[in-house]
Amino acid sequence: ALEARVGIIGSADTASLTYRIATLEGTGVSSTAWATYTPTWTGASSNPAIGDGTIAGRYKVIGKTLFLHIAITMGASTTYGSGGWSLSLPGSYTTAAAFAVVNGTAYRTNHSPITWVFGGAGSSTGGMYASGGVVSATAPITFATSDLLLLSGSIEVA
Repeated sequence: ALEARVGIIGSADTASLTYRIATLEGTGVSSTAWATYTPTWTGASSNPAIGDGTIAGRYKVIGKTLFLHIAITMGASTTYGSGGWSLSLPGSYTTAAAFAVVNGTAYRTNHSPITWVFGGAGSSTGGMYASGGVVSATAPITFATSDLLLLSGSIEVA
């Protein structure tokens, strides 16, 4: 595991620190910026459409782990499709190597959060599951204009 330590570095330690940072970067751990992408949002029976809402994602891959954040803000012309929802992974990461657990939060217009954990792209069906069932237009809340769906987590990629 990586550790962050704070301390005073003497001039004799500078070369060692530079080497350690270069070694970490060589193994995929680096300070590069997160990349952005637009997730594809689908429904099991019919697809939602973002309309005048917004959907944005960002991700970073370190080794075989993909970290991602997705934010969907529902607009007045957003349609919610039917059936359980799925969201695509970025770029060439079309499948996950293992069942993924990602934290999700749905915010009502009044910003009262409802939090759940769901199975992501690595699940056998590729859908999102809240503790009470499939995440959809009406679960875990009935989504409406200005509601917010936030997803954040990590997935092992193939």
